[in-house]
Amino acid sequence: MDIEAQNHQLRLEIEALQEKIASLKESEERYRLISSVSTDYTFSTKVMPDGSLNLNWVAGAFESISGYSLEEFKARGGWRASIHPDDYPIDDKDLARLRNNQSTESQIRTINRDGKIVWVQVFAHPLWSNEKNRLVGIYGAVKNITDRKNAEENLIKSELQFRSLVENIHEMVTILDFKGKPTYTSPAVERITGFSLEELQQMDGFCLIHPDELEDAKKTFEFLKNNPGVQTTRINRLLHKDGHWIWAEGTLINLINNENINAIVSNYRDITERLTLEKHLKDYNERLKLILENAPIAIWDWNLETDQWYATSKYYTMLGYEPETGYPDRIIWINRIHPDDRKVVEKKITSVLDHENDEYSYEARMLHADGSYRWQAVIGNAIERNKENKLIRMLGVRIDINERKLAEELVMNSEKRLRDFLEKINLIAVILDINGKVIFCNDYLLNLTGYSSAEMIGADWFDLMIPNDHPDVKKMFLNSLKEGKILSRIENPIVTKDGQIRDIVWSNAVQHDSNSHILGASSIGEDITDQKLAQKTILSKDRLLHLTGEMAKVGGWEFETKTMKGTWTNEVAKIHALDPEGESNVAFGLSFYDSESRILIENAIDRAISNKESYDLTLKMTDANSVKKWVRTIGIPVVEEGKVVRLQGTFQDISELKKAEDDLRLLNAELEQRVLDRTKELETSNTELARMNRLFVGRELRMVELKRQIKELEEKHQTNNS
Repeated sequence: MDIEAQNHQLRLEIEALQEKIASLKESEERYRLISSVSTDYTFSTKVMPDGSLNLNWVAGAFESISGYSLEEFKARGGWRASIHPDDYPIDDKDLARLRNNQSTESQIRTINRDGKIVWVQVFAHPLWSNEKNRLVGIYGAVKNITDRKNAEENLIKSELQFRSLVENIHEMVTILDFKGKPTYTSPAVERITGFSLEELQQMDGFCLIHPDELEDAKKTFEFLKNNPGVQTTRINRLLHKDGHWIWAEGTLINLINNENINAIVSNYRDITERLTLEKHLKDYNERLKLILENAPIAIWDWNLETDQWYATSKYYTMLGYEPETGYPDRIIWINRIHPDDRKVVEKKITSVLDHENDEYSYEARMLHADGSYRWQAVIGNAIERNKENKLIRMLGVRIDINERKLAEELVMNSEKRLRDFLEKINLIAVILDINGKVIFCNDYLLNLTGYSSAEMIGADWFDLMIPNDHPDVKKMFLNSLKEGKILSRIENPIVTKDGQIRDIVWSNAVQHDSNSHILGASSIGEDITDQKLAQKTILSKDRLLHLTGEMAKVGGWEFETKTMKGTWTNEVAKIHALDPEGESNVAFGLSFYDSESRILIENAIDRAISNKESYDLTLKMTDANSVKKWVRTIGIPVVEEGKVVRLQGTFQDISELKKAEDDLRLLNAELEQRVLDRTKELETSNTELARMNRLFVGRELRMVELKRQIKELEEKHQTNNS
C-alpha cells in the first residue's frame, strides 16, 4: 500500500475517532444535564499511575450538598477530606474493591462547609484499563440520604422512649389473643410471678389463675371477647413459680377495634401487700413495631415539542412495572396518580408550562402494579426554551419516598400510641430533657396537680413540682442524669398547684438516642399519699387492737376450711404458751383441750362448716407449760358463693374470771349461811320481844284504865263540891 493510501486510511480512522469523541462528549453532557436537576450529583475521578485520585468533574447538586465549588473541594483535599473520620474504614474498603475492578455501594457521613453531617449514598464503578491492567478511573453518583437517616433516628428514638417507659413500669402487662394465649408479656411478669417471659409465652393465659376463680375468669374473658371496647377490673389469686399464691388486681380491655393492638390487653399488679393495708392498685401497657427501607431514584426526560418522554428503567420497576421499550405514554402515568392528588400535581406541572415557574416539586401517591399506592416525590425543571420562550424540554427525577412516608406515619402512630397508652394509665407519666425541662406529661399528672398542659410543658420540673424543703433534689438528679446513673426506683414528694404535698414512688429510666447520647429521663410515678395515710391508720389501729388484746387477754384466729390451716394473733399464741411465729392448724389447736371440751369444740366446728352456725363456748384447756386454763372461744363462719370457706373468731383466757366466779360462789354460800344463822337469832329475839310487848301492852292498858278511873273520881269529887 502506497503512502497516499495509508494517509487516507489514517484520516478515515481519525474521523471515526473524532465522531466517537463527539458522541462521548454529547453523552457526557446529557448525563451531567440529567444529574443537574436532581438532589444528587455524579462524578468522574482519574486514578493516577501512583494510585492517587484526581477528581475530574462533578455534575448536579454537588455544591448545594457539600457547600464547596469543585475547585474549593479539590483544594481542601478532595473526597477523603470531606469524609467523617469514623467512616474512613468504609471508604478504604470501597477503594480496595474498586482497585480490584468491582463496583461499590455504601452509605457514608460527610461534613459540609457549615460543619454539618450529610449522609450520602455512593454508587461507584471502576474504569479499568486492560492494557495497563489497573484502575484508571472511577465514575459514579452520590445521593443525599440525610432526611431518610434523620427519619430513621427519630423513629428509633421514639421506639426507645416508648419501650423504656413500658419496660420500667412495675405492672405486668399481657396481650392475649382471642384464645387466651399470651402474645406479649412485659418484663414485670417475671418479677411478680417468678416465671420467665419464655415460660409464660408457652402457657395458657388462664393457667396461673387460682382454681376457685378460674371459671369466673373464663366467663369474664368470654364476655370481653364478644364486647369490643368493654373494660373490666378483676382481683385474682395468681400462682407464683415457687408454689404460693399472690393476690393481683388487673384491668382487662377488649381493644379489637384498635388496629394497632387487635387483642385483649390485661394489666395485673401484685396487690398482696396492698390488700393487707388498703386494697388499691392501677395498671396498663402497650407495644410497638416499626419498619423502614431504602428508596431508589428514577430519571425522566420530556421533549414537549414531540411530546416524547424518556425514563430510566427504575421509573417502571420501583412501582412494579416491567420496563417499556420506546417512549412511555405520559397520560397513562398521569392517570396512575391517586385521584385525591392528581389535581394538585396537574396544577404544579401547568405552572411551569405556563411560564409561572421554572421548576416544580410534589409528593403524591402513585398506583403500584400490585394495586396499592406508593408515595413518590417528583422534581421537574424547565431546562430548554425556544426563541419564543416556549418551554420545549424538561428533565426531572422521581424518588420512591414511600418508606419515608411510612416512617413518618409510623413515628406519628408510635407517638400517638405512646400518648394514648400514657393517657390511659392511672399513673403519672413524665419525660424530662437533659436540663430537667418537661417535654411530655399525661393528663393524669395534670389532673392530680391542677396545672394545665401549657403551664407544665417547657417548665422546669424541679422548680415547679418539688417542695421547697427538698432543695438538693434538682442538683442530685441532674448530675446523676448526665452520668446516666439515676436511681431506677425512688420515693419523692411533689407539690400541687394549690399547695398539697403528694407522696410519689417513681420508676425512672435514662433516655438515649441511637448514638447512646443521653437525651433526658422518663419516669412513671404512683401516687401513694392515700396509701401511706391508710398504712398509718392501720398501724395505729393495729397497735390499739394489740394493746386491747393484751389487756383483755383476747386474740383472734382464722383458718381455711379446705386446708384446716390458718393463723392466730400473738395473744392467742401467748395463751397457749407457744412461739407466735410457729405454724398453726386446727388439729394442733384442738390438742390443747381436755377430752370433754374437745368433743364440744369439734362438734361446734362441724356445725359451723356444714350448717353455717356460729358458736360461743367456754372450755377447759392445758397450755404448753401444763398450766390448766379456762378459755372462751367464739367462731363465725365466712361464706362465699354459698359455701363456708373459712372460720374466724376470738379466743380469750378467762381463767381469772372463772376463779373470781368460784370465789364469788363461795362468798355467796358463806353469806347465805350467815343470813340463816342471823335469821334464827332474830326469830328468837322476836319471840321474846313479842312476849315483852304483850306484858308492856297489858301494863299500859291497866294504866289507861286507872287513869280513866282517877279522872272519873276527880270529876265526881268536883261535882260534889259544887
